[in-house]
Amino acid sequence: MKKTILALFLLGSTIAYSQSSILLTNVGNSQTVAPSSTVEAITTAASNVQVTFDIKNTSGTSHQYIAKRYDVNLNSGAVAYFCFAGTCYGAATIASVNNLTLTAGQSASDLAGNYNMLVADLDEGSSVGLSVVKYSFINVANTADSVQITVRYNGPGVGIKEISNSLNAMSLSPNPAVNQSTLKLNATSNFEGNLTIFNSLGSVVNTENIQISKGENKIPLNVGSLNSGIYFVSINAGESKVTRKLIIK
Repeated sequence: MKKTILALFLLGSTIAYSQSSILLTNVGNSQTVAPSSTVEAITTAASNVQVTFDIKNTSGTSHQYIAKRYDVNLNSGAVAYFCFAGTCYGAATIASVNNLTLTAGQSASDLAGNYNMLVADLDEGSSVGLSVVKYSFINVANTADSVQITVRYNGPGVGIKEISNSLNAMSLSPNPAVNQSTLKLNATSNFEGNLTIFNSLGSVVNTENIQISKGENKIPLNVGSLNSGIYFVSINAGESKVTRKLIIK
């Protein structure tokens, strides 16, 4: 009987030890990223795409973490690089030099300063193509405590037709707007795009990367700082682009 209890205790200890202290969140859509999962993104020619991941220490003690990048496949002319633990690294660096220290229950987004979260960058080549980049998050004191994810750019799961159909359903409300309008669209797949606001002269007044999740999306547009007039809101995702007119009172 004692041997059975001891065996069960050891088995429970092994299971607890094998659990990772790392919880990842895709900042673009606020969704938890499961270990070994693939995050889809799309690019446009000669553009930069960023996907940001927050890392949380879910354990009861402090840990130090590093991040590593592995380029599985890069489209011709594409360059991958990343920022982590307060430092940005060029394409030649595959492992973060700095460690990220997180106390029990703390997230990288809780820390002061820039680039504590992992920012995965991809500079696309002169034409759009498939790129696959893996990232590993590793506990310095216990390398078995690690999580790996994949960022896939322009993968087969993100079809041009699906994206085009999703963008064509985009709407702005309220319109006319005073201080804020909301961009709404119902997407059939996850993808990343660039949102740009132009004035009536064609000058860019705001641009940002956005993450679109499968299902209903509501993206707030803060326009209170813009003068009254006619503006155009455009989303560019891969080879698809749609523009809507926005009137600001």
